[in-house]
Amino acid sequence: MANEGACQACQRPVPVGADDPAAAEPVQLLGDVRSAQRLLDALRSVRDPETGLDLVAAGWVHALRVEDDEAELTLKNRMSGCSVARILAEDAFGVLRRERPDTDLYIRHLRQPGGASTGRQCLHPVPSPIDA
Repeated sequence: MANEGACQACQRPVPVGADDPAAAEPVQLLGDVRSAQRLLDALRSVRDPETGLDLVAAGWVHALRVEDDEAELTLKNRMSGCSVARILAEDAFGVLRRERPDTDLYIRHLRQPGGASTGRQCLHPVPSPIDA
């Protein structure tokens, strides 16, 4: 039986929501705000595999800037070396590419210190090339 609010792979708890201060921070929409809002809505189709929440509700999105010929999504990365962050970035890129096929797209990771202090931990670290 799966532990509700836990990683589906290892069943370790992953607290999110009201107890997670990052989830309460508003997303910065920059440039063409109307287009940014449409893209932000489309990004809600990307799900955090650990929590089932969408990318925005789970507090992963820091900012989204949209200009005529480019868009830049900045994701919060509270967990250094987290493979989930990489998967979410790839899924988000796919959504952005589908919505804006003729736009240069960029995804940045905003490293936020103190991931452990928010109660979240990386449950699936990516092996370092040095370790391989």
